[in-house]
Amino acid sequence: MLIRNGRSTRFWLDEWAKCGPLRGCIEGPLAPTDSSLRVCDVWVANDWDFSRISFVLPSEILDCIRNTSLSWFSAANDIRVWKHSTDGQFCSNSAYLLAKEFHPYPPITNWSWVWAICANPCILHFVWRVLHLKLNTKTHLFHR
Repeated sequence: MLIRNGRSTRFWLDEWAKCGPLRGCIEGPLAPTDSSLRVCDVWVANDWDFSRISFVLPSEILDCIRNTSLSWFSAANDIRVWKHSTDGQFCSNSAYLLAKEFHPYPPITNWSWVWAICANPCILHFVWRVLHLKLNTKTHLFHR
């Protein structure tokens, strides 16, 4: 999100700060007055006015917000940008590269725990092959 006037950017839900959407950084429900805040409601006279938030934010979040420069604040409307490309425009190639790099879980490199399982050796060998992606599945056979 490229902030210009901050009127269309939701303070808690949109990804405008360097640390991502701020709602994911805090726990618990938001007061109705807080949930409807926009960036322009908290950015007043070229400075952050955190007194407009009904609770105290942790220092890590405050630092993240303060490190997000809004010096370009103007009368123009906010612009949504695709952060995974150099020009901010969405293209299918950048989305493909992003999806290709996505791993929901960090890779495990130490599989020695498999051999500690009390099971039939055939089952252990099967589990080892699955974990090392050595099982002949339709997808793997297609790539060969």
